[in-house]
Amino acid sequence: MGAWLPLIRQRSGAPIVWSTQNVDSDLWLRAAEHQSKKGQRWAMRWQARAIRRMEERIAAQVEGITAASERDAALYRAMAPHTPIEVIDNGVDVESYRPEPEAEEPATLVYTASYDWLPNADAVEYFCTEIWPKVRAAVPQARFFAVGKAPPPPMRRWNGQDGITVTGMVPDVRPYIARATAYVVPPSDRWGNPIEDSRSDGRGKGDR
Repeated sequence: MGAWLPLIRQRSGAPIVWSTQNVDSDLWLRAAEHQSKKGQRWAMRWQARAIRRMEERIAAQVEGITAASERDAALYRAMAPHTPIEVIDNGVDVESYRPEPEAEEPATLVYTASYDWLPNADAVEYFCTEIWPKVRAAVPQARFFAVGKAPPPPMRRWNGQDGITVTGMVPDVRPYIARATAYVVPPSDRWGNPIEDSRSDGRGKGDR
């Protein structure tokens, strides 16, 4: 957005509100703490600093910011104390994500996302490596579906292993969510709280 601000100012005198889903610099810093290799931690911290500088520039130039959580709002207020900031929670069309108990299949877990966004691919890698072996040890027939576009090669290698299916792009994620007994939610200390949480709550999967 920052690159477009001068052009927007030239063409319009309307106030500019920056609508955000995350504080990206914070996401990269938090993810860096979970990297096992020193080089990866350094690279992620460097990226976080670069993103932070961009966020500070934008935050100081707009007339308002919307944040997805109180934590994000506090971070933006630290960057731009004089910019009005409001929290607008992530939402979902509950009519489109209604519970379907009759469609559920036993011991079936699902996570839906676009995997060209690193936090989502990282969530699947963490789940398959750290959590899924424990699930399968307790429930050998359990299945896990990672649903969504653009899974990277490291993620695709899980497809077909130990009850894991990596679907790639699908026309509609809702049937996969409906079939699931539970929806997988990434740990918030790694990448924050994704909007997918809202979809799972809408389907009645979020409290299992």
